[in-house]
Amino acid sequence: MKFLCRSAVFALSLGCLWPAPAAARQPNIVFMLADDLGWMDTGFQGSEYYQTPHLDALAARGMTFSHAYSASPLCSPTRASLLTGQTPGRLRFTRPSGHYPEVVLDPAVPEKAGAQYKATSPDTRTRLPLNYRTLAEELQSHGYRTAFMGKWHLGSAPYLPEDQGFEKVIGGRANPGPPEGKYFAPWQPDANIPPVPEGTHIDDVLADQAIAYIEERKAEPFFLCLWFYDVHAPFEAKADLVAKYKNREGSNGQQCPEMAAMIETLDAAAGRVLGALDRLGLRDDTIVIFTSDNGGNMFDVVDGVYPTSNAPLRGGKGTNYEGGVRVPLVMAWGDKFKPGSKSDASVTSPDFYPTLLELTGNALLPEVHKDGVSFAAALRGEDYARPPIDSHFPHPYLKQNSRANSSLTDGTWKFYRYFFDADDATDRLELYNLADDVGERHNLAQSEPDRVAAMNAALGTRLAETAALIPAKNPAYDGLTRRAWHGKGEIEMRTDAGVLTVRSTGDAPRIETAFTPSLGGGRARFTFEIKSSAPVDGALYWTDKKNRKMSPDHRVTFEVTEPDVWVGKTLEFEVQGELRDLRLDPLNAPGEVSLRHLRLASDRGYPLAEWDF
Repeated sequence: MKFLCRSAVFALSLGCLWPAPAAARQPNIVFMLADDLGWMDTGFQGSEYYQTPHLDALAARGMTFSHAYSASPLCSPTRASLLTGQTPGRLRFTRPSGHYPEVVLDPAVPEKAGAQYKATSPDTRTRLPLNYRTLAEELQSHGYRTAFMGKWHLGSAPYLPEDQGFEKVIGGRANPGPPEGKYFAPWQPDANIPPVPEGTHIDDVLADQAIAYIEERKAEPFFLCLWFYDVHAPFEAKADLVAKYKNREGSNGQQCPEMAAMIETLDAAAGRVLGALDRLGLRDDTIVIFTSDNGGNMFDVVDGVYPTSNAPLRGGKGTNYEGGVRVPLVMAWGDKFKPGSKSDASVTSPDFYPTLLELTGNALLPEVHKDGVSFAAALRGEDYARPPIDSHFPHPYLKQNSRANSSLTDGTWKFYRYFFDADDATDRLELYNLADDVGERHNLAQSEPDRVAAMNAALGTRLAETAALIPAKNPAYDGLTRRAWHGKGEIEMRTDAGVLTVRSTGDAPRIETAFTPSLGGGRARFTFEIKSSAPVDGALYWTDKKNRKMSPDHRVTFEVTEPDVWVGKTLEFEVQGELRDLRLDPLNAPGEVSLRHLRLASDRGYPLAEWDF
């Protein structure tokens, strides 16, 4: 019977899933992908601030997944993974680099990096090579008409959607966000967006074009990728919706009216497309997927607050923590997926390729979708257990104070290997039991040595099997980095029990960190506790988008008059645009100083970064 389910004969294959008439045609597929939409950013996932009535209705008539993962915490790698059924590590496409001007198809690992880095950062592909057989190309070979509309971010010509199996393309260019960095018309002709009245929102254009395409192709099976631009930066939204949410009380850390307005626009556009399927009588003949390319943005700052909150998950876009890779997912197909059902099956981006082949009655291609595992059984409501999910992100991501790492999720256990990131430049390991610690607050690596050893070995096997590029130990590292703070001058640094101690043998010790939240201008607040062996005349320096050099004009001073006593300090300063770097001069003479509880916040007290040692 399993052989029949893998047959290319649709009527027989579909019969292995659900009874169907012999003449049943292959179902349509509408694959809706949001950009940077977090796990908690919809009503059906529990948000009390954002309003998503159309997506909630979709969830009510389909199946939602509580443990759906993007293949990467950033966009280009996930998009490549969705189309190929392979992980970003195997693809060697591990950065959001589809808009880079350089064409890199054969990335390598540099021999060394700057003295502040313990590990080198592998290069990445900047294009999805044409030799991969995409899901669009495979479905096209089985009689599907194909269309791509929205954000591509996988390269410019000749690496565009029309070069990868899509017949009709709207948008679909290399840009990392909306064309020309704006959500409202007009756009230049090379954006590949039809002319519309000035001020028209781009996702409204996509909805119009999607509906027209569905009406045109309703008599034959079609595969439509509708990959919205919302809710990626820049944070531009319809003014009336922004005003609406300014009058709503935030909840669970979600309190950004611009983000709420963008999410409502996304929901309305999706709702119009779903309504067209109903109007045309295609609901029972169409598989609908709605998900996101990575977790919610927790580093940009809009009017003093993050765009969203992924709580109770830790982290966000740019990290492999749950907030960066756990995403909303709902799938519906008439009554074939139990309406209103919920699944705790673990699924990830490469899995859509084989799943859709199985659902459409076509043979699986394990030699093509090498990392994808069909979860059709979960959609049938059957027991389903996926092999462990690995996520390879071998780069530092300063916006999230994240370091190069790979993770492995096996059931409720999640393991991380941070390459050469311990104080002695060995691998730093973390282990969490998501069953009772979904926020990943309690690292069990020390108390579960056997599990750590087993998962570390399994992760190593996966990295080798996929031939992923992994960081190398940096021979140029000078030994002066502790949790993102890098020492300069004649100093020694050590950490213990949450305290960073700096010992100076010269007269100009300083520590620096690169940190880049987009504050959009305004005041920031840096707080810390300090204990010194001698009186201190210290200073905090910063650079930002407008002022890129450390100078006395961008400095806040402080004093410590009583030695060997913990003293709290609060330093406020004005930022113009994106904050680039922070430098703390904690001493002005030889001696020793200890620091703890370093925090950065907006002037409203909204947390931007924490450094715990």
